[in-house]
Amino acid sequence: MSLPSLRSALLLAVGFAFVLLIACRAGRAQEPTPGPSIAPATSLPTPTPTAADPTPTPTLAAPAATPPPTPDLPPTITPIPPASPTPTPTPITIILSQLRNDEYDFTIGVPPDWAVYGLQTTLVQGWSPAREALIYVKLFPFPNPFYTISSYTDLWLDSLRAESEEFQELGRTRLQVGNLPGMEVAYRYRFAGADYQARALFVLAGTMAFFVDGIAPEPLWPSQEATLNAVIRSFRPGLRYVPLRS
Repeated sequence: MSLPSLRSALLLAVGFAFVLLIACRAGRAQEPTPGPSIAPATSLPTPTPTAADPTPTPTLAAPAATPPPTPDLPPTITPIPPASPTPTPTPITIILSQLRNDEYDFTIGVPPDWAVYGLQTTLVQGWSPAREALIYVKLFPFPNPFYTISSYTDLWLDSLRAESEEFQELGRTRLQVGNLPGMEVAYRYRFAGADYQARALFVLAGTMAFFVDGIAPEPLWPSQEATLNAVIRSFRPGLRYVPLRS
């Protein structure tokens, strides 16, 4: 090789090496300088969604408006209609047959269909046809002149009270039988397990005392009361018992 050719090749090799050196330096200049290492950020836990409460939250109603107070009004007066006239009860007609006790001088009326026993004795009995009612007249000597009609009635009622069960006096009325003192007494009692109601008439007549009694079972008393009252009030002592006028 000639000298000029060798020199040209040498210059070419030097130039190529210089370019390569510059390229290497340029490459290093672009490489990033390592800095402090940064730990990757830890991922935050994803919150688990909470299921919504299916029960709806109660909603309070708005308070009701308070009504204004009602003013006190005067009471309304309702006129009372006039009472209808009470019908007059139809009077019951009791037909009695007058019977006379000639031995002890007294009379008493009983219904015609009643059966009468012992008319001329000191114990007269009269029974209704179905034996639903009884009337009897008892006569007693009256030796004590100091008895009054009230004390004599009390004496008889004490005797009845001792002989019967659950005796109860219902009321008494003082009256005159002719010109003689009398006492009418309503009472009820129980005998042998049955309940009875009665009305009695006590009469003081000089030396004699009369006891007239009408009795019926208590359930039948309302239907027998009018007849028994009529019989009792028909009793009359005779003239021998009329007090003498001074």
